[in-house]
Amino acid sequence: MVITNSLKFKKAGETLPADDLMSNLSFGLSNMLSFGLDGVTTTNQKNNIIDFFSSDNATELNYMVYNSGKYECFEITSTMYYVIIEASSVTTSSFSGVNGCVIKDFKNGKWILYNDTGTYEVNRAKVLNTLFYPTTITDATTARVMTGITGLTALKSVDSNDVGKTFEYVQYSHSSGTVSSKNAVGTFSDTTTNTNSQVWSKCHVSITCNCSNNTAINTTIKFPSTTTVNGQSGDCSGGGTSDELLTDTSLERTSNPSDIKLLVEVTSSSTGCGETAGGEAIILCSGTINWTNNGLLTLYNYSFGGTGGIPNFTQITSSDELSCSLVTQKTTLSGTENTVIVKTLSTITSGNTLKIECSFNNKTNWKELTDSTISQITNTGTAFYLRYTITRATKNQKDSIESYGVYYS
Repeated sequence: MVITNSLKFKKAGETLPADDLMSNLSFGLSNMLSFGLDGVTTTNQKNNIIDFFSSDNATELNYMVYNSGKYECFEITSTMYYVIIEASSVTTSSFSGVNGCVIKDFKNGKWILYNDTGTYEVNRAKVLNTLFYPTTITDATTARVMTGITGLTALKSVDSNDVGKTFEYVQYSHSSGTVSSKNAVGTFSDTTTNTNSQVWSKCHVSITCNCSNNTAINTTIKFPSTTTVNGQSGDCSGGGTSDELLTDTSLERTSNPSDIKLLVEVTSSSTGCGETAGGEAIILCSGTINWTNNGLLTLYNYSFGGTGGIPNFTQITSSDELSCSLVTQKTTLSGTENTVIVKTLSTITSGNTLKIECSFNNKTNWKELTDSTISQITNTGTAFYLRYTITRATKNQKDSIESYGVYYS
């Protein structure tokens, strides 16, 4: 009887000759002995792959994250708001920690940016602000969506109110020592499909001298032009700021507004006294906004969709959130193989399912495997990957893959 260091495979119903059976047993037992004698690493086993996930080495992730030696399904809570970024590259340090946001690499050109530090709408405001609010208020191209992302192809939102929309930005100010009223009106290009449009804004007023009690100035943002959504006033006792950039403004959503108005009014002024008022806003809408300056405000506006080329949000579905997957690191084989057996250590909630697939030819022609069972491979090659897919019942379950081993022949 000849013992060979390879596996013999028979189809269901066929009988395996005694020599082939002994050869398969010898293959398995000898590799088990080598495993113990050589020590546990991911590289020193012949015809064997061992991966304890000691580092984040997966090549693709979908709703899975690396956590201390394992990959687990990404937990989505009822208050979490998040966006999936699809791009060539993302400078994660530009986003991490901003407004309490967290960003994780889903690999293969996908990143998740999320916040779960407050209520759902506050978390939404924080993520959208992190993306679209400029770091220099007179230059919207300093927004992180412009500076921290290269080759952006898609922004996917968990919130249906975002879908089909992107952002417009406006910044305005007015300084005066005389009684005056200045305003600018923005007209929406889309007044038929712009449902649940929303504004996050800041208004501020300053008084720059000591004056008598006859100085008063205020600024308001109206959306649409008949409804005040933010404002700030000031007089000789001082000014102030009304900042709603990171707050819940969901009660101010408006469907198909015709316009938005920025207003500065100096109702009384002292001689030699300087008053300044202004503000900023990021406006979620479909289409663009055309601005008319009716009173010489200092006005700056920018269209992230029209000028910046930022794509409209698309929808993340609940079915997306329930399918969690990872593709392992690549293993380059010395020759073509036709049999494989995989052993996986995992934690799967009762009722959830784990699907295991392998590819010997560079992530193509995937074949489904049964854990701990020898399978025959017909689409052979020398670039080996495993793909694990967990289907979970609820989006807060954190099922995980802890390690795996592979023998191939």
